[in-house]
Amino acid sequence: IRGALRNATFHMDGKNYNFDNRDSITCEPCDPNTHYAPMKSTECLKKKSVYLEWNDVYHDTLLAFTAPGTLLTIVVRIIFLACWNTPVVRASVGPICILLLLSLLSTFVSVILFGGEPSNMQCKARQVLFGLTFTLCVSCILVKSFKIILAFEFDPSVSRVLKKLHHPYIIIAVCMS
Repeated sequence: IRGALRNATFHMDGKNYNFDNRDSITCEPCDPNTHYAPMKSTECLKKKSVYLEWNDVYHDTLLAFTAPGTLLTIVVRIIFLACWNTPVVRASVGPICILLLLSLLSTFVSVILFGGEPSNMQCKARQVLFGLTFTLCVSCILVKSFKIILAFEFDPSVSRVLKKLHHPYIIIAVCMS
C-alpha cells in the first residue's frame, strides 16, 4: 500500500522524537477507500469522483446522437412489423432482425444510464446492460452476414458445409457466452 510521508513520532529512552517529512523514515498509509498518494508524495490526497454531468457538453453530444438513433430504430421496427408477411422480410431472417432491432434499441437506451453521479448498482448495471445488448446486436449482424455468404456461395461442397453450420440461435448463444 502506497502511503504519504508524515511526521513520525517514536519513543526512545523515555523521550518523544518527531521527524519532519525530510528526515522521516516511516510512511503512514493512506486510507485506500477515500485517499491516495502519488509517487514521492508527502501527503495523502482525497480521491475525486469523475463522471459525466447531466449538463456536460460530452453528455449532451452523446444524447444528441442517441435520440435520433433510438427514434430511427423504433420507426424501422414499426415498418418491419407492418410488412412482416412480405417476401423481403421473410428473406431477411425476420425474427433475427427483430432481435437485432431490440438489442440496438436497448443499447441506445442504456446510454442514458451513463449520465449523472452513479450509484454502485447503477454503475454495475450500465456496464452489463450496454455490454450484453451491444454483443447481442453484433452477433445478430454476424448471423445475417453468414446468411448472405450462404446465399452467394456457388461451390456446392462449401455450400453444404455452410448450411450445416448455419444455426442462427446457436451462433448468437455462442457469441453471447
